Parts: sequence; structure tokens; C-alpha cells
Amino acid sequence: MNTAPDPSTATNISQTGNSGLLPLFLHVTLVDEDTRGCAFMPVTNWILSTFVLNHLVLINASQTAIQTLTSVIKAQSAAILIHEYDSIPDIKPYDNCVYYCGNPSNTSVDAITKWLQTLPEGSIVLFEDSDLSPLDPTKLSSSFTSTRLDYGAGLLILSTPKTSACLSPLVQTSKNTSDTEHFLFLEKCKFFADYWATKARIALSEKTKEKNGLINVQARFLMIETLEKEKIISEQNLKIDSLLDENRDLMSALEQAQAREKEWLSFSQTVLQTQDALTSLKNFFAQPRNILKDIARVILNKNLGVFVPSLPTPPSFPLQSIPVSDHNTSDIVCLEKEEVEIYSPATELGRVVFVIGDTEAEQLTQRCTHNAEAARLAGYTVRLKSCPEIGPDDIDWATILVFYRVEFSDHVSIMMQIAQERSMPVIFDIDALLCMPRLARSESVSAQFSSLFSEEQLETYFYTLWRTLVRASICTATTDTLAQTLRLDRPISYTLPNIYDVATWQRGRNNFREKCIFEDNSSVTLGLGYDILKNSIFFKSTSTTIASVLQKYSHVKLRLFTQGFSDKNTYIEKYFPELIPSIDQIIWQKLDSNNDSMLNWKGVDIALFPCPTDNVYFTSQSENIYLRTALCNIPLITSPLPAYRECIEDGVSGFLAEGVEQWHAALVKLIENTKIRHSVGLNAYHGCLWYFSVQRQAKFLKSIFESTKSEASSCQEFERQIARKSYRAKSLPHIVGCDIIFQKDTLSPSDVSVIITSYNYEHYLLDALESVRLQTLGALDLIVVDDGSKDFSVALTHEWMQRNAHRFNRVLLLRTTYNSGLGAARNCGVAYAETPYFLPLDADNKLLPNACAALLVATSPMTAYAYPMQQQFGNATADHILGQSPYTPSRLQAGNYIDAMALIAKWAWAACGGYYVNRAAMGWEDYDLWCSMAELGLQGTHVAEVLAEYRVHGNSMTSCVTEQGDHKHSVITLLEQRHPWIKLVQKNVRTTR
Repeated sequence: MNTAPDPSTATNISQTGNSGLLPLFLHVTLVDEDTRGCAFMPVTNWILSTFVLNHLVLINASQTAIQTLTSVIKAQSAAILIHEYDSIPDIKPYDNCVYYCGNPSNTSVDAITKWLQTLPEGSIVLFEDSDLSPLDPTKLSSSFTSTRLDYGAGLLILSTPKTSACLSPLVQTSKNTSDTEHFLFLEKCKFFADYWATKARIALSEKTKEKNGLINVQARFLMIETLEKEKIISEQNLKIDSLLDENRDLMSALEQAQAREKEWLSFSQTVLQTQDALTSLKNFFAQPRNILKDIARVILNKNLGVFVPSLPTPPSFPLQSIPVSDHNTSDIVCLEKEEVEIYSPATELGRVVFVIGDTEAEQLTQRCTHNAEAARLAGYTVRLKSCPEIGPDDIDWATILVFYRVEFSDHVSIMMQIAQERSMPVIFDIDALLCMPRLARSESVSAQFSSLFSEEQLETYFYTLWRTLVRASICTATTDTLAQTLRLDRPISYTLPNIYDVATWQRGRNNFREKCIFEDNSSVTLGLGYDILKNSIFFKSTSTTIASVLQKYSHVKLRLFTQGFSDKNTYIEKYFPELIPSIDQIIWQKLDSNNDSMLNWKGVDIALFPCPTDNVYFTSQSENIYLRTALCNIPLITSPLPAYRECIEDGVSGFLAEGVEQWHAALVKLIENTKIRHSVGLNAYHGCLWYFSVQRQAKFLKSIFESTKSEASSCQEFERQIARKSYRAKSLPHIVGCDIIFQKDTLSPSDVSVIITSYNYEHYLLDALESVRLQTLGALDLIVVDDGSKDFSVALTHEWMQRNAHRFNRVLLLRTTYNSGLGAARNCGVAYAETPYFLPLDADNKLLPNACAALLVATSPMTAYAYPMQQQFGNATADHILGQSPYTPSRLQAGNYIDAMALIAKWAWAACGGYYVNRAAMGWEDYDLWCSMAELGLQGTHVAEVLAEYRVHGNSMTSCVTEQGDHKHSVITLLEQRHPWIKLVQKNVRTTR
């Protein structure tokens, strides 16, 4: 934190800095492997801009110095002659000349002294990377003033009395420069010198890495070629082995054929031998009958049948197939599918630099990090840097500057001046009321400031922030109250709440899932939302109420957070004696150094946040505690601060308590009723998914940034902002009660949950379940919601899940307490889903194996849902492809063309208030959801691939309920009331997709 300098000195420096420092913002042309002297180019440029010269002499200068200074001279369009020499020239010196000497180490001091004696009074000499301490100025013809810059390799500046006057405050004289001015100017020169020296080192390092990388790449290619050759040799060996095996099989078959040929030859000989007997028999029958011979034959043979000679039996051979070669002479190369980048902005809308002023705490930099990610999702290229790291190339690169808690300084002033000259918008972002100097009092601000800084330091800090605020184009704040306060100084102020990222969401959900599995139902833990040591005065307002609750309920624990002190019991006895009878019920936990960490809320059942409501600083505070606890499904009891009143529905998604009676009533209700505790925590989670999402923030940031481009865009975006209003969720999703029949959770992350809803569909249910089991997507969750079936659906599903639970990351079987309808059953399943996306599947339909994977690849972080094409089946007359139309939201005005079987983002579902629950509208819940998403501007995407099968049968809900005359008329009426822009064109035609 900066302290305020002396006012008079600050004024002089400001006058010098704003105009005189601009030459230091020089772009240095770094030449590969010859960057010597780059650190001194800004101060050299400053000298050239302040001194009227006719000649510039470059002696043994680097290519970086030559190209940079040549560019500067050409840009000035002045008649200045540039001379280049490898060593000190033996020619008549020039007047009004600046001599830049690269490295004079190869020249003796005596030779340099002799040369300096020849220079006229209108000369300035710069020696780079030199040690001229033996130089005796008294031997020079003119009395040179020497100034040494000790940073980098060192720079010695020699100026005559005539030229020294032009170099203030770089050259200190008794007449024109104070010590403070000289010191501050040298510090600024050092800042730019360090910047370009660092850039040169980075460039050299990158060049080295590039060379090493090239060598590595060549080595890798050589290795790949070697491996490919080895692979080819291995494949050829396999082919040879395969051919040898085939040859052996053919030889064996040939031997068997030869053996069969021999047997057939033997059989043929036997047949020929029998031919004589057949001929005799033919002759016998051709002769007249002789009765005496017949009688004699009968007597001898005792057989009345006709004599037939025996025929030879042909040989029998086992059936054998002809060996077929598996070898294919054509090489088939199978390439693995390249990874598809899930999201990349199609076009760059602009370039935004987020400048962080306060980097001491990670939770503060997280706001900039999250907003930078939102800007990237909105289509902007972003940079994120601390204020001291911002250099000229950052300002030159940016189209928008965003300052977060940046104190005003000369550096910031120059950045703002350049931005103003380029018509570049500057946005000031703040997350607390820190820019009102009159509020810089210890009793007004939070303990984290008052315990660390004096009121004088606080006032200086607040004042420097205010100076940045009033010079900005636009302001953004975390709450409506704070934004309204900022409008006193900056009329254009917007509300951008603190948001969560994927990592924070994942930690919160892990806390909740672990709690569900390992929950100790025998106790209830209360958790305080801040460090009790720093905020004891705030906890004092509710400590008596909490003490009475602890005494009444012995199973209730109180978790107190602190950064740590030794004698905790003594602290309780001194400041909170009312808690002494319940001191064994107090659990001490060290507050995580990062206050945004979800670890602080692990194992907490009820969160408490008592704080003053009459303090202007606290009334502008953001809803951070609500956001963190809501992500863990933890109900919150808080004082009714304005921001919390906006996001909490009292008694539904949290409790707003003011006074002893309200605090006591809220605590008792949550402690005694587990179902209320679960319901309030679930509603809090659903309530935060959209409003604090990076997707909503991206749409807001895009509107703010686009409004700065022109008058037309400003008008268009303001129209959009008015139409959006607060841009909050339509309502909380309606979640019915249910029983958990079966569950198994591996506590591993996955992206998709398939949610099957079923009502008396035992004949089709196994087909749907098996289609989910066969999905190619590895990590997958499965939730089945039985909506009060009267058949054996539940038992069938339970048995199947027990057999196949190992296939899934998480499986869950739910049964609603009553038959609540399709929308309510789906909401119930979504409420229990712990993945970013879910896919609803009716129990009579099926997924093709690649459905989940293909739909997931088609999404981006800004995609609300992705829907595929579907093949009808089950009826001889049903052979249509459904869902062939690309996504066009305006087409929804004429009717629904998107089936419910789509991959949906849970934040988008929450933004719409979930599926519409009304039996009178049952069957069109998906159409209502698509219309709500269109109203919020949430994007769908079409996957032109058949990924599911839609069963057509007489017992489907579409046939039995949706398309029935009276019900369909009721559905249409309700949908048109909810979405007045709908203009159905074929109300009596059967619904198709």
C-alpha cells in the first residue's frame, strides 16, 4: 500500500512525469543475440527528445541500439545526421551532438580523455558498460558533469554546463533539480531499464529454448522414424509368421486331400469289382422265370425276398473348411482420433488487459482470474498482470484496460493518459467500499484492514483508489449497493458479482458428496463465517442466542474459525462467558489462509454469518459466504444485508435473521428438521448456479465491453441490458420429495449424468438401462427416477443396478413419494445429479453407444444444451428420423422441433427454474424449457448425427396423454401464457420433432 508523498513534491513530479516521461515509453527493437545496451534505450530516447541536436554518433554500438535509435530519429522527421563508427573517430568533432559509446573497454582512459578534450560545449557523451573511474574531469577542456546509472551494466553520462541544463532532472545541478526529483526520475528510468533488460533476457532464453526445442524435435522425429521402421519390420515379421502359418495349414489340407484321393481310388476299384455281380443280376432278371429254381432257392435261403447283391459303402470324411487367409496385402493404418478443443472463440472481439492492484491475498486475485476467464469465453483475448508488471507493449496491445484495486500513481497516470489519447476505455473494478476516503475509519471497515493499518494509512489507500476511480470511463462492482454508491463519482457503473469457477464448484460438490456418504446423523455442526478473533464484536450480537441453543441441544456443535492463538478457553471466558457451559461443544478450526477455500465448510451443517446492518461498509459487501456455503448445500443464516436480501428467499434458500427471536427461530427450525435443512441447502445451491456462473458473467462482460465501441453499439447494448433487468434465474426449480432406494458413489468426477424417468415401464426399462451401460463415454453417472410405478419397475432396476454398479462412477435409484408427473420426476433426478451436464432419457427410448460422448464433444462452456437426431422404431409404420433441424431459436415460435433427449448444462437448467411442473402442461416440459432458454439468450447446438432411438408404441405418454384433445388444448394455453411470443401454427396437428 502506497503512502501519500509530500503534496508540493508530488505536484512537481506530476508536472514532470505526465509529459516528460512519455519518451521513456519507447519500443526497443531487440535484435537477436545483440541486445547489449537495450536497458539504456529509454533514457537515451529521453535525452534525444529534450536536447536539440544536429548529430548522433554511434560508436561500437550494438545492433539493438543502432536500429532503435535510428528508428527514433526517423520518427522525429528532423534533420539529424547519424554517424556510425567501430571506435572513437579521429575526425573533427561535431557540435550539438550526442555521442553514444557502446563498449570503450578496448580504448585506454588517456585516449578517451584526450578525445573528450576536443569536444565542444554542445556535446553529451554516453559510455555504456564502462569503468572510467580513473578519468580526471579537470584535464578536460570543458567542465563535464558526470552522472552514473548503476543499474544493468552501467551507463556514464557526461554533459557540459551548456547541455546539463537541458537534462534536468536526469542530471542534478544545484540550480534546477532537487534531490527528490532526481531520485524519483532515476527510479523511473530504472523501471523501464529493468523492463527491457528482462525482455532481452526472456528473448535470449526463448531463443535458446527454441534452439533446444529444435534439437529435441529433430531427435523426436529421428526417434519416431526409428520406431516407425521398427514397427514396419515388426509388422513385416508378423506378416511372414502369418504366411508361414497359412502355408502350414495349406500343406496339412493338401496331405488330407491326398489321403482322401487314395481312399476314393480304393472305393472305385471295389465298385468295378461289383460290376460283374450287377451284370449277372441283370441277366438273371432278363431270363424267363423257372419255378423249380425259385422253389430250390427258397428252400436253401429260407427267404422269399428278391436277391440283391451288396454294394460297397463309400468312405466317410469329417467336414473341414477350406483354410482362408487372414492376411491382407494392403496396409490399413488406424489413427487415433485427435482431441477436439472443447472451446475456442471463433473470432476475437477485442483485447483486454486485467491490471491487479492488490495481489497480497489469493482470494482478491481470484476475482480478476474469474473475470478474465469470463471475458475469454465471451470472445476476448485477455492478459492478466499486476500493476508493476504492465509495460508499454501491454498498453500498445490492449483495446480495453480493467483496473482492479489499482492505486493512483505516476505510472497509472501515464497509462490512463495513453488510453485516453487512443480512445481506449478504462474500467475500474472494486469489490468493497474502499474508495471513499471519508469511510477510512477503523470502526467503519472490516477487521482485516483496521487490524493491519492505521487510519492515516487507510485514508491514503482509499484516496489513491478514489483518484483512479474518478479517472476511469466505467466502474464495475460486486453488488448493486456498491455500484449505486460508485455512481456518485462515475455514473456508468455495473454490477458484476464474485463468481465461481469449475475448481471451486468441484470442491464444493466433493464436500457435499463426502458428507452424504460419511454423514454423522447423530450431531449437527454450526459454522461461523469469519475469524472470531478479528470479528468478535459481530459475533457478540448472536452469541447469547447460540449459547442457549447449545445448552438446549447437546448434539449440536459450534465450529469457530481462527488464524490461531494458544489459550482458546481463556478467550471464551473473557469475551463470551455465556458459552462456558457448552465449551465442550465448541470445535476450533484454523481458518484457511485463502478465505475462499471450501475446506473451511467441510463437515458444516448450518452456516452462520451475523454482522452489522447499519454499517455502510458492510451493507455494500458481496455475497461470498452465501456462494461458498451454497455450493456445499449448506443452509445459511445471515443478517439481512442488501446483497443477501437479493439472492436469498427467506425461509426457502436461506434465513435472514435480525434480532434474537429471528436467530433463535431459524436455528431451532434447521436443527430439529432434517428435511428443511436439506431442502434449504438444495435451494441455495440451485439459486447460485446461474447468478454466480462464469457463463452469466461472460454475457454481462461482453455487453459492457461492446457498449464502449461506438454510439450505436452503446445504444444497442443498453437496450439489451434494460430487457435483461437483473438477469437472475426465473425461479427456483420445483423439487418433489423422494426416497433413495439404492446408491453407490466412487467420489470420482464425471461430466455427464444420464437420468431415466420411468412410470410403469417395466417392459422397456431394461432396454434403456442397457443402452446406457454400453455408452463409450468412460466416466458416467446414472440416475433412475421411478415416479410411483405400480409394476415391478423398482425391483427390476434395483436388481440391475446391483449387477452393473461397477460400470458407473455414481449410480442412484430414486422413488418419488407420489406420482408427480414427468417434469417433477426429471427435476428430482437433476437435483441429485453431480455433473455439469445431464441427459434425460425416457424409459421406453434408447441411446446409441456414442450418444453421450458425441454430444459432450459438441458442447462448449457457453452451450446450454446439445440435441441429436433420433431414429424412430417399434412400429411398422414408424421409420422417421427426428431432430434433423439445425438450432434456430426463432423457430420455436411456431412450435417445438427439439426432443427432450438432449445433453443439458445444469447451470442452464437452474437459470430457467428447472422443468415446468404442472400436470395440466405434462408432455411439453421440454418445449417450455427450450423457450425459457431462448428468452435468456442461452445457446443450443445441433448434432447432425443419429445418436438415439425413439420408440413408437400405443402406451407412450405422447399417445395416452399429450395428444389427447382436452389436455393438448390446456397445454397450449399454459405455454402461451408463460411465453406470450409463441405463435403456434398447427395447434391440432400431432406433435413431431
